[in-house]
Amino acid sequence: MGITSKLFLVTLGLLALAACGLAIWLWPRLAGRGRRPVAGRIGLLLTTQVALLITVAALTNDLFGFYTSWSDLFGVGSQRYQLKDSGVVQPNVNASQLQGGSTATPASQSSSKPGASPKATMVSTTLVGLRSGITAGLQVFLPPEYYAPADGRRYYPAIVVDDTSDPGVATLASDLMSGKQRPPQAVVVIVRGDHHHNIPCVNEPNAASAEQFWGQDLRTAVADSYRVRLSPAAWGVMGGGPGDGGDCAIALALEDAGRYSAAAVFGRWQRFGAPGSPADPAWWLRNYPAPPSRLLFAATGEPPQAILGPVRPPLQVMSTPGPTSESQTLDWLAQTLQNGAPQS
Repeated sequence: MGITSKLFLVTLGLLALAACGLAIWLWPRLAGRGRRPVAGRIGLLLTTQVALLITVAALTNDLFGFYTSWSDLFGVGSQRYQLKDSGVVQPNVNASQLQGGSTATPASQSSSKPGASPKATMVSTTLVGLRSGITAGLQVFLPPEYYAPADGRRYYPAIVVDDTSDPGVATLASDLMSGKQRPPQAVVVIVRGDHHHNIPCVNEPNAASAEQFWGQDLRTAVADSYRVRLSPAAWGVMGGGPGDGGDCAIALALEDAGRYSAAAVFGRWQRFGAPGSPADPAWWLRNYPAPPSRLLFAATGEPPQAILGPVRPPLQVMSTPGPTSESQTLDWLAQTLQNGAPQS
């Protein structure tokens, strides 16, 4: 019986009611003087108070999610997160994690075909993670208005796309640069793993710290180099395709909601984590409090409930039943994040 299960809470409530009823029934029999009646009354009061206190504590824990299991309560379970000393990282060197690269500036809009959408500016660079030790190539797409004089102080949301998990990234990058569709009002960061090797979204044994890469190195480097704030309300992630991109995008929005507040999955869903394992988002939501994140399932072939199970507030989940495009999915993320990205 889990510490947050409904059966456990109902059982505690019934026991508390039984203790109160027992106290009312036995109290007249213990009304006399002497040690035994006094000890009996004290025992009834303590039993009733302890039963009520435990019931209130369990309900409070269920509401706020302080403990999710008995092993978590007694401190005997394995820790999901660990603090690691990666050495001193100076606060002014985050931008220097981006090394080298080139900028592809689109042709002047005056020379574009009539009716064509504005084009994004692409910056290709290499991210050398100071904390994680992971090296990755980045393609950073800046919206057409980014360099406009009237837009010089505006901050944009950031959308992270993992190239190694989404086979449609090449087409998406081409569309952003060609002007076939108007780029979203966001800084789009396409992450290419070293030699196109997949970068996991969670830490793996005897490997570099993936959580530090996605949660710290990538975000601090982009925020120090472009007009993007570090607030989680300004950061989202998109994944899709037959790989584990969907799982990774959802995992970041669920398990790292303090850094990523929204995620979108594009394309047919193919589960990466085994059902009932920590890599399964449905298992995670059953065992941990729901975060205040927003999720979009675009043309996944399955309803969100089949993937996540019951959804509890403050988590918000949306879906598109019909076909859609990656550009439309990016637009949804940009519009979702814009409300949380402060302007200055």
